[in-house]
Amino acid sequence: MTDIILPPVSTLPTASDATITTMLDLLFEPSPEIHRLAIPVVRGEQHPPAQAPGNPGLTAEMGNTTTPFNSETPSRAPPFQNTTVPSTAGSSSSYPELIRAIGAQMLALVDLSATAAASSSSPDLSSPRARLHSILGSHPRLGAKKVDSALSRAEQAQLQSQPAAASSSNPTGETEAEALARLNAEYEATFPGLRYVVFVNGRGRDVIMENMRERIDRCDMRAEEREGVQAMIDIALDRASKILAAA
Repeated sequence: MTDIILPPVSTLPTASDATITTMLDLLFEPSPEIHRLAIPVVRGEQHPPAQAPGNPGLTAEMGNTTTPFNSETPSRAPPFQNTTVPSTAGSSSSYPELIRAIGAQMLALVDLSATAAASSSSPDLSSPRARLHSILGSHPRLGAKKVDSALSRAEQAQLQSQPAAASSSNPTGETEAEALARLNAEYEATFPGLRYVVFVNGRGRDVIMENMRERIDRCDMRAEEREGVQAMIDIALDRASKILAAA
């Protein structure tokens, strides 16, 4: 990642929109809705919620490469803590702090989308849920052949380098590509408008596919939205850490 850099976080509140969007695209994937949500946070023009929404056991915890995801095997990047977000977002002193401030806005959008969905029966492209799903859809599908983001390509290449193993998510002897395509299609049919997002973090494909199977079987849209957002936060934290370490 020697050719990928992040500007000093202290310069971001007064940086150009182009500089901020480039940073956001690196950490979260290109998305006009992320730009819309996060640029005011970066500039300190919009305060994040006073309290970051808690994570009541909804985010899947990833075990080692030989065990399924479970709540006893932590695997995320530095966790999104249920602590007070800085009152002035534009004064974030580090990238983790800034990412968590943006993450608080994304998690708040999950709650807004649930409230709005309960009070409206007609689809609205400007609704909180439509905005949220646009953000979650910015990540490429797992196993996609064409991935534009260099960081996503590296993350997917890491996944592809892990040895496959027989699992309940692939009981028919499909190739890895066939199994992923089938699970992606089933996931997107179960959660219309969503795309499966996970923080791979060096886990094997069998573990990832087991997690996808579990999330499909859970069939809980709001839990899935929150889990997808948490995965994006974890991915952004991991990317920032690696980029800054290589600088």
